Amino acid sequence: MNFQARQQLGTILLNAGKIDEDQLQAGLRAKQDEQGYIGETFINLGYINERDLNRYLSYQLKIPYLQLAHYQIDKSLMDLFPERVIRTKGFLPLFRLNNTINIAVSDPMDSDPN
Repeated sequence: MNFQARQQLGTILLNAGKIDEDQLQAGLRAKQDEQGYIGETFINLGYINERDLNRYLSYQLKIPYLQLAHYQIDKSLMDLFPERVIRTKGFLPLFRLNNTINIAVSDPMDSDPN
C-alpha cells in the first residue's frame, strides 16, 4: 500500500465534520505525548467514538467496514488455522468467495506479517 498517497486520518475526520480544526490541532499536540495511533488519541479526548474511528480508518485504508453481527461466520474455516495464530495475529476468517478467504482483522494498521 502506498502510504505516501494515503490521506491523513485527521484530515479525513476534519473533512467529514467529525472534528474541527481546533480539535485536530489539540489531538496532534496530545499525540506527541502518547504512544499509539492518532485515532486512539481522538477517542481518548472524546472527539470521536470507536465506531467513527473504524468507519474512517476503513475509508482511509480502502478496506470494507464490516459489522460482524451482520455476517454468519463459516466455522469450517476456523479449522484451517491454528487457534494460537488466530489469537496472536488478531484475525477471524469469515467466509470464502471463490478461492479467497475473507478475514476480519482487529488492527488493520498492523502490517507485520509475522
